[in-house]
Amino acid sequence: MRMLRTSSGLTADFMAGGRFRVCDAQQHCHVVNNRQTAYKVVATAETRGITLDAALDENQSR
Repeated sequence: MRMLRTSSGLTADFMAGGRFRVCDAQQHCHVVNNRQTAYKVVATAETRGITLDAALDENQSR
C-alpha cells in the first residue's frame, strides 16, 4: 500500500510484516524496518536533493 509519493518520484510503501519499501523514480528500492525511517529517508532525499542511497547512509550513521 502506497504511503507517500513525492514530486520527484520517491515513494514509501507498506509491506507485509510491518516493513516499508522506499524507492526512487528509477525503481531502485530498499527495505526499512519502520514508518518513521521510511518517512525520514524519503523526506531527506527530497528536501536535500540527494539520492536515496545517500539519505539511507546518512540515516544509518546517526
